[in-house]
Amino acid sequence: MIIRIIKTTLYFLFTICSTLCILCLPSLFTYNRKVSFQPFLYVFQIEDTIKLLLHVDEITFTTSGTGTLKEYPLFPTIWEPYIYSLSLLIGTFVIALIMATGLSYLYMLSSLRGQKWMKNILFVFEAIPDMMIIVCLQALLIWYFKQTGSMPVRVLSFGEKKAFVLPILCLCILPTIQMFRMLIVYLKDEQKKPYMEVVRGKGFTLRYITAVHLFRNVFIHLFYHSKTIFLFMLSNLFILEYIFNMNGIMKFLVDYGSRNTAISVVVVSLLFLPFFMFFLLGSLAVKRVGSQEEVNV
Repeated sequence: MIIRIIKTTLYFLFTICSTLCILCLPSLFTYNRKVSFQPFLYVFQIEDTIKLLLHVDEITFTTSGTGTLKEYPLFPTIWEPYIYSLSLLIGTFVIALIMATGLSYLYMLSSLRGQKWMKNILFVFEAIPDMMIIVCLQALLIWYFKQTGSMPVRVLSFGEKKAFVLPILCLCILPTIQMFRMLIVYLKDEQKKPYMEVVRGKGFTLRYITAVHLFRNVFIHLFYHSKTIFLFMLSNLFILEYIFNMNGIMKFLVDYGSRNTAISVVVVSLLFLPFFMFFLLGSLAVKRVGSQEEVNV
């Protein structure tokens, strides 16, 4: 247990150090807006950034909201956009997981013709660009507002009034399709395993076998591939925040992180930490479940 904790701590520190070195790379190849190789300037940039990070409470950024420059402390100003974006990511992942699970369950219980129709419909949605889906949904809601005079969900964020429902729906479409495709592949492979013959021999229905036996083993495989899904959601969140005028953490990173490397390191670390903890605890839980199954066998 102690060795595992040490390895995890070293991995976390190595990731943060690697992030710091990558974010300081522009100073290695540019000087006075000209391309040049500056190794000493790169080392100095890393040193200055580390000094700022050691006094993170003193990091500030400037903004010109009303035409005059104002200086704000990084903390606690960063918490509002961070919590907003993190809530969108968590809500998107949960909804995408529920929708993908429900669709894959219906797929396994459907006939071959029904399965073919579901694949074709999802293929069409997957082929449509994210931007087009977002713009079409916004246009549809605006048309509905003109016809009825009421808006069921918020289309854009203005000040303290934040949009949640529509951004989550736009963000969860492609992750849902990705999870659905993964679940179908794993469910098909799981059906071919020898223990399925024993389960069918006991007289269980297909609904029970799919819901209890297949999904229990499939979710373990899905967990190991969920890292790519989170990275995909982060890349889409960057586009989403600008389209919906959302003051989220990705917009904060682009607006202020480009001026101060320490801010970029803090933002990236804040994004990395919750997912790191999630995958760490999840991997420990998966290993424990796997070891218990081996003991039971």
